[in-house]
Amino acid sequence: MFLYFVIPFNTFAIYYTAVCYHLRSMTKGFVKSINSSTYLNLDQVTQTYKVLNSLVAKIDRELSFLMFTTTLFNACTMYLGIKSLLRSSEFITIAQHISVWCLFTASYVSFIAMGTTASLVYEANANGLEKLKDAICNRFNLTRSQMRVLLIDPNNVSLTVWNIVPIRRSFIFGTMGAILTYCVLIESLEKAS
Repeated sequence: MFLYFVIPFNTFAIYYTAVCYHLRSMTKGFVKSINSSTYLNLDQVTQTYKVLNSLVAKIDRELSFLMFTTTLFNACTMYLGIKSLLRSSEFITIAQHISVWCLFTASYVSFIAMGTTASLVYEANANGLEKLKDAICNRFNLTRSQMRVLLIDPNNVSLTVWNIVPIRRSFIFGTMGAILTYCVLIESLEKAS
């Protein structure tokens, strides 16, 4: 039963982590090309940034709901782990405890990996946008698309959880802390009744 839950979940986690890693690598390559070039074709660089930005937005539209369901799955495994810890008498065998904690560990390691790589995509995009804005500010004759780049907010270029919460470094700890708090609260309410 353990493999029934963990394998499909970890497959998505590996896929999401790999996609985020490739997005970050592409963005870092973009930044490296801006830094290494002595003469920049700003129109081409601006167009490349727009393509990267639209790629992040498209991937976010496709995967943000699945990231939301992953967060819900982690809330359930956290609750099961807390219940196993606080009400150990309800788990009859040691094998049940081991399977619950293996599920908890596997799901949270993969969740942390997913959140970390998604936050690194945001950081790489913010760095790329900053470098592009610096390059554009050094020019005098700006086109309309270059002026739009100057107005882009770096907070808009990040992966999200179902288009609700942007994934940043604080997302991982904030989500885990909130879920842990609610799990302990629900468990104490169940114990009281």
